Parts: sequence; structure tokens; C-alpha cells
Amino acid sequence: MMYILVVWCSFMVYVANGCQDEHYYSGESRTAGYFWSPDFDKPYPPLVKCRFFFEGSKDERIRFTFNDFDLENGTKEGQCVKDYVDIYSIDDTDFKNPLIRVCGNNKPNPVVTLHSRAEIVFTADRYSNGQKGFHMKYEFLDERWSPFTSDQRCGSTYLNGRGGVIASPGYPFAYDEGTECSWMIRVEEDKTILLNIVELDIGVEVHCDRSAGYLDIYNGFASLTRQSDLVQRFCGQTIYYKGVKDLSIRSKSFRMTLRWFGGRIPNLKGSTGFKLSWTEVYIPQKGELCPGFQCRGGKSCADSVGLLCRNLPEYCIDETLTCNDLPNCDILDQSDEAHCLTPLLLAICIILPLLAVVGLIVAICIFRRKRRHRNTTHKTESKKVKERDRTLELEKLDTSPRLTARPGEQYSKPIRKKSSCSPNGDTERKGSNSSLRKSLTNELNVKFTHTNRHTISPSIKTSHKKDYKKSPDPPMYNYHPVPTSNGPGSCGIGPYDGSDVDQDLVDFPPPPLDYPPPIDYPTSPGSHTYVNKNAQVISPNKSNHSIV
Repeated sequence: MMYILVVWCSFMVYVANGCQDEHYYSGESRTAGYFWSPDFDKPYPPLVKCRFFFEGSKDERIRFTFNDFDLENGTKEGQCVKDYVDIYSIDDTDFKNPLIRVCGNNKPNPVVTLHSRAEIVFTADRYSNGQKGFHMKYEFLDERWSPFTSDQRCGSTYLNGRGGVIASPGYPFAYDEGTECSWMIRVEEDKTILLNIVELDIGVEVHCDRSAGYLDIYNGFASLTRQSDLVQRFCGQTIYYKGVKDLSIRSKSFRMTLRWFGGRIPNLKGSTGFKLSWTEVYIPQKGELCPGFQCRGGKSCADSVGLLCRNLPEYCIDETLTCNDLPNCDILDQSDEAHCLTPLLLAICIILPLLAVVGLIVAICIFRRKRRHRNTTHKTESKKVKERDRTLELEKLDTSPRLTARPGEQYSKPIRKKSSCSPNGDTERKGSNSSLRKSLTNELNVKFTHTNRHTISPSIKTSHKKDYKKSPDPPMYNYHPVPTSNGPGSCGIGPYDGSDVDQDLVDFPPPPLDYPPPIDYPTSPGSHTYVNKNAQVISPNKSNHSIV
């Protein structure tokens, strides 16, 4: 009867302290809040069992912080068997993963769940020793939250996508001691993550401790209270890991957490840290086609006998991860880098065509420049040849006996003879050396244009042809009256014996043999008397060429 009364009283106390129902907290209504034991800050009643449920969004986690904690102590071995608090993390299959059980009066460290749902159970036995219970805070954390600190030199701490590279701060140069970094890798929910250690240089210590630095790899979210999620801790050199399987790690879920610590002692040996590649992978089912690139897989043996062998999975990876100079399949499966152009060959394929194009452009420029220079030189030489030929022709005219054979024009001063044809009784022969040269030059132009073109150089013919075309009318012959031999003072027209010509002026060497044949000129307009190159007057009867 007494036992029933005690149980009834305990039940009534339980009901009075509000633990008769389960308490629910949702992240949709509040992202943070507080909860406490029944009748907190006063001795909690005996025989208490309270449940608190927390549920956040799909990718959230929950952090519990103990603001005040005072329960009955456990056994000497540290086991909590009387009054205690249990914290569970509930996964997608509704399985409750125990995180921690606490008791006593020492305030525990904050606890972070591995999933978006959690349950806290407070249990008290029948005996109460006057402890006041607990007061706690809950927070729904975003997926990017990490329990570890990160320096600004670590770069982005949240990584997602198809693949990438992670390296220690300052790589490939020496890292600084005391640096801390953490990275969260997330892929699609039906995929997993493959890590391949490319290079490892974290001191020379074999044992990984906080003095020399290390790299931790966690499955899913990292937890400070659960060491079972720690997959591997790396330190030292790559050659320390003889089993290549240790350098290729695959996650169990679609999340992975990495933590880097640079150690507490100075990096005097200049260690560079680490470099690794991460890849989103999955293994297709039998008969399923890989939408991207499927690794070759196969078997890899560490000995020639075949005793130390392991199978290489045929991972399916994204097509863009091939030929990127990184291991995206298994560390021993290099099929994603096979049949790729090496950087040297790729450079040759790009540089050689560019050099060919540049060489062609340079050759064209040089050819055009030489042609332009050649054309300019040819024009200059042609102009010089024209000037030289014209000068030679004029020199021939200056030394020709025909200069004195032209009636009315002399090299020297005019020769006057007494005549009754002028008011002074003289016949004036007008003209000078310059006028005579001009007259004969015009005559020569006409002759070059109409006769004996085959005996003239092309440059002179072209030049005179142009001069001829420019003039509106071809130059006319200059006709001058020629005194006849009818006697002094006679103005009649008749045969001329050249007796009044200064012989010193006409005594010139004969013209060259290739000089154009002379032209007979009429002595005066309308006259039938002509003068030849020997200053002889001839009759108009050219059939017999008799001298008058």
C-alpha cells in the first residue's frame, strides 16, 4: 500500500512539473531558443523522465549549449547511472545515434548533432539530493557552419559541384605554423566523394600530433564529440603511406569535412603542406550507362606475384574532369588522363601555326618593301637615263655642222651684209645660240615623232612622244629667207653659194654615222629651193638631185 502511494505521488509531481508530455521545437518557427529541466533553479523532483524533440530543415544541424548544469554525480568510474541527460541524433531512417550522456555538476562542452533531428532525454531516479537541474540553449545551424575555425588565407570553406582541388595555405610554398582551415564538400545526394592525395609534405614526424601539424578527413559533418566520424589523419610525407589505398578515400555520404592544422612549432624545414583533388563519383549498376566518363577500373597489384592486389572501382565521373592533369579516378587508375595531349605537344600544336602565320606576314611585308624599293630605283634610273640621252642628243646638236647650215641663225653675233632690202641696206640675220637650240630641239622632237623611231632609245621616244601629245599642234618648221648669189644688195630668191657664211663657224667634225638622216628644208615659204646639211642649195627636182 505504501509503495503504491509513493508511485502515485511521484506521478503527480511529474505531471505538476510539466513532463507529462513531449516537448517539440521546430526550426521553421524559431532558429534558436532555450529549454530547461522541470522546476529549474530549484531541486528537481525524483522519478522524472522528460523528452525534448528538435527538428530543423533538411540540411541543418542543431547545436546545444549548456548554460547551467547541476545533476547528481555518477559513479567513481565516471558512469552516469542515476540522474543524467542523453542527447541523440536521429538520421533519415529514424535511427537514434547516441551522441553523449552527461551528469554531475561540471558544465559540458557544446554538442552539435550530425543530422537535422535530435532528441534529449532527462532522467532522474527516485532519490533527489537537491540538485537544481539544467538550463540549455538550442540553435539550428546552416549546412555551411563548421565547428572549426578558418583563416582568411584558406579561401572558400564551402565547396560543391563536380570536382576541384584543395591545398594548404601558401602551397606550393612553405606553410605558417598555427594556421587552421576547414572545408565542407557537398555533392548530390545520390553521389559520393572521392579524395586523392596528390602531394603530402607535413613535417617529418611519423606520429600525427598538434605539434607538427596534420590533416583530418571526416565523413559527413565533423563533430568535436564523436571521433568515430574521423576517417583518416595525414601527416609526414607521402612515402610514409606504403599502402596506396590510404591515398584514395571515398566518403560514405554526400558530405565530407576536412580540417587542416599547421602545428605549434615553427616550420623550419619549409614543408609545403598538402594538395588533393576531390571528385563527385558514383558506381553505375550493372547494365547502366555512365552519362559522363567511366573509369577503366580493373585490378592493381603491389607485387609481381599478385598477392597484394585490390580491385579498382569503375567510377562514373563528369566528362569535364578528364585531361585536367589531376587524378579524378582512383589514385592507381589513370584512365581519365590517358589519350590526352601533353602540355608540350599542345604548345607545339598552338605555337607552330602561329609562327607560320607570323612568318608569312613578315615575308609578304619584306617582299612588298623590296618591290616598292625596286620600283622606285627603276623609276630613278629611267629618269636618269632619259636625262642622259636627252643631254647627249642636245650635245650632238650643239656640235653638228647643220647649226651653221640653217639660214638666218649663227652661233656668234649676227653677220650683216650690205643689202638694199632693208632700210639700212643690210639683210639682218636674227637669232642667237639659244634661239637656234630651241628651234632645232623642236625640229628634233618632230623628227623623233614621225621618222626613224627605231634608231632612238625607248626612253627618248617615250619622252618626246609625250611632249608631242601634250602640244595642241605639232611644231612647224622655221622658214627663213636665204640670200641668193645675185649679188650684193639683191633680195631675190635664188641659188645660194654660202659665200657670206663664216667658215670658222661651220668647220665642225662630221656627225656620227648613226645620227638620223638629215631633212632638207625649204629656204623660204613657197620657195622651190632647199638647203641640205652641207649648206648647199639644191633644186626642187629631187629625182635627179642636181645642184643648182
